[in-house]
Amino acid sequence: MKLKITKSYCWHDPNELGMPERVVNMYFINGIPFTWDELTEEEESNYSCTIAANTHQRRYTAEDLFIASGYLIMEECHPCFFEMELENPEMLAELDDGI
Repeated sequence: MKLKITKSYCWHDPNELGMPERVVNMYFINGIPFTWDELTEEEESNYSCTIAANTHQRRYTAEDLFIASGYLIMEECHPCFFEMELENPEMLAELDDGI
């Protein structure tokens, strides 16, 4: 079975880390969040990212990502740590470009 990576603009609320809530590019594997990227300057100046995040109807905390990532690692399905068959491996390559 091939897994699918998707991304969408979401609100990330890392208040427990002392950081303000903000819109990020959240990456999901079969609907489970596993990492996020900061917005580019161009994306930050575009209100459509905020509108898209508002329609997502979920705010993710650092704890949410910790729990989801822990689950994916336990199941050996975390795409940053394990090789697996992906429907769209170019999405994972996109993450590598940001490093």
